[in-house]
Amino acid sequence: MAELVSTFSDGELYLIELPLKREGFRKFIGSWLLKSEDGQFLIDVGPAVALPQLLAALQDLSVSQLDYILLTHIHLDHAGGVGELLQYFPEALVLTHPKARQHLQNPTSLWEASVRVLGDLAYFYGPIKPVPTQNFVDQVPQINTIETPGHAPHHLSFLWRNFLFVGEAAGVYLDLGQGFYLRPATPPKFFLETAIGSLDALLKLVDDGTSICFGHFGWAPGAKRILKLARQQLYRWREIITAACRGFQRQEEKELLVVLMDELTTRDPLLESFYRLDPAIQQRERYFLENSLRGYLEYLRSRLFC
Repeated sequence: MAELVSTFSDGELYLIELPLKREGFRKFIGSWLLKSEDGQFLIDVGPAVALPQLLAALQDLSVSQLDYILLTHIHLDHAGGVGELLQYFPEALVLTHPKARQHLQNPTSLWEASVRVLGDLAYFYGPIKPVPTQNFVDQVPQINTIETPGHAPHHLSFLWRNFLFVGEAAGVYLDLGQGFYLRPATPPKFFLETAIGSLDALLKLVDDGTSICFGHFGWAPGAKRILKLARQQLYRWREIITAACRGFQRQEEKELLVVLMDELTTRDPLLESFYRLDPAIQQRERYFLENSLRGYLEYLRSRLFC
């Protein structure tokens, strides 16, 4: 299912939703298709399990050729389908962080790490197939590529005209009609200074006319405002988590996570809408929210803040 996000004199921008056959996994994973005189670009491709939906959407949009595939990072839910997608579009050139190439050329270690971190969710997403060396490219014309580590060490964001594609550098977003939900994407290993530095780098590049396009899920006008809110949220989490965790021992993490969930969904205005989410989506978000909390806790403990 593709949503036309914007039209311009030489093309269109589409958000392709990739709903999965798992409870709550809708309005979650998106792939961006940019059709312009500069070429046909696909930003993130989703997991291998979603490839049939992606191919169907590209066919509906009359895409018979892809010039470039841009990967914000190589987690399975963003890049897992890339190797198999190239079997249908062998001409496409792939842009990813140079240090991530080896993991796409030989994805064995990437797959093993994914299974360790995600467990059965990795098997649900499906294994990633190798990307041929000749398909990689160092840069893409008309695309400003920005290194934005934080959510992942090899994370990139892309700026094309007045559209900023941030992957998970600014967190996870969901438009609720009246207001929106925004949570940090801070799984282990997380480093606050690195994530803040990436947001600062993006803030220097955008203005009030820039729209922000998320990997999870959707888009919003006013990229500068959203980036500032995401930055403030990271510092807010540091304050709330640090205060809450001081009375807990490491072996009490399960109890601490329950307390933190309550504290954050009450005191973080960007999370207050958590309990207005559809119950299935809420359950999905609870899983990933706890993962983000574990990353933040690990960071604070390494700094002896709690």
